[in-house]
Amino acid sequence: MVIRRIREHVAAHNWFAVGIDFLIVVAGIIIATQVNNWNQARIERSQGALYRERLIEDLRANEVDLLDRRAYYRSGRKRAEAALMALDRPIGAVGASFLVDAYLASPILTRQPKRFTYDELVSTGRTGQIGDVALREMVADYYVQLNAIAALFSFVPPYREHIRARMPHVAQEAIRRQCGGSLAAMMKQCTIRLDPAAISRSVKVVRSSPETEPGLTRLIADFDLKLNMVEDMIRRERRLRAAIAKA
Repeated sequence: MVIRRIREHVAAHNWFAVGIDFLIVVAGIIIATQVNNWNQARIERSQGALYRERLIEDLRANEVDLLDRRAYYRSGRKRAEAALMALDRPIGAVGASFLVDAYLASPILTRQPKRFTYDELVSTGRTGQIGDVALREMVADYYVQLNAIAALFSFVPPYREHIRARMPHVAQEAIRRQCGGSLAAMMKQCTIRLDPAAISRSVKVVRSSPETEPGLTRLIADFDLKLNMVEDMIRRERRLRAAIAKA
């Protein structure tokens, strides 16, 4: 319609009308572009809010995981320390509790923290939607640190393999059967019913191994490092979650 009118005005040499028609076309393009930009900005704001909500949910899940780890590592450290101290007592004073502590001091908890939302943001190039530069840097720093702590969580001290290779099977089986294998069960106090001769022999085998004491010492150091990292990540997670909620 506008194009036909422009042609008619050009044919009639009505340049003023041509100018008006041209301004109408330009104004229409500008308005359409602005409306499109507003609509795109609205979509991006909506997507950004959704991503922030998902990030907060991931962070909450990670905090729950970290709190579980803290309780689990504290329990493992307590058992490792008890087993280490028992090595200094007379062998006749050491019984089934030493075997339980020595065995359950070597937990394995290698599950990885949640980072699905952040990885999606990075892979789709949408990190700019979550907030300003300061917030984006804060989020990126958190996930860089999360990579480091995930690698630490995946590390299994050699003591775990040592104790399972040295402790007689009858003692290991009794601990697994009577104490349970779940994380919650392993954090509780447990006693085992086993033939006294089998207990005595198992204690002697574990105590006589030259790798038991240094293995427990290294294990405690690993627990200390993991516990320090867990505390740091809990603080980081809470600060980041609060910053995202304010964005």
